[in-house]
Amino acid sequence: MQLNHLPIIFIILLAGVVSCTDKKYSDIEKKIATQGFLLQIATNSNSASIDCSSASTSFSSLSTAGLSSKCSSCHVSGAQKSIVDTSSYASVMTKVTAGIPTASVFYTAINSGSMSAYADSTLTKAVFCWIKAGALE
Repeated sequence: MQLNHLPIIFIILLAGVVSCTDKKYSDIEKKIATQGFLLQIATNSNSASIDCSSASTSFSSLSTAGLSSKCSSCHVSGAQKSIVDTSSYASVMTKVTAGIPTASVFYTAINSGSMSAYADSTLTKAVFCWIKAGALE
């Protein structure tokens, strides 16, 4: 190899190293939460179309709304790819911003994200209202 090619090889290797990114799931979650929070501020509401006046607002009520039947077959403790154990209040709370559903990864995943195909309007509303009321146990 000739020495005059060495600077070109160095530049190519340096460009490859600089362009590599190491995105973590937590970074993506922070971005979603920030966007949701900004959206909530911009619209000055969590969602005008969801009426939570008659909704039960305890974590156990989510099971009745379908969290257990729709989610627990994949999202349980020890599941290989499960990011959250939906049977555990503590685990779910790692993905929730109490009082702000649109800033909660748990809600956004169910409402319009990767889990929306598995949720129905009953579950989505229950999760929204639970988080809006403070995400109580």
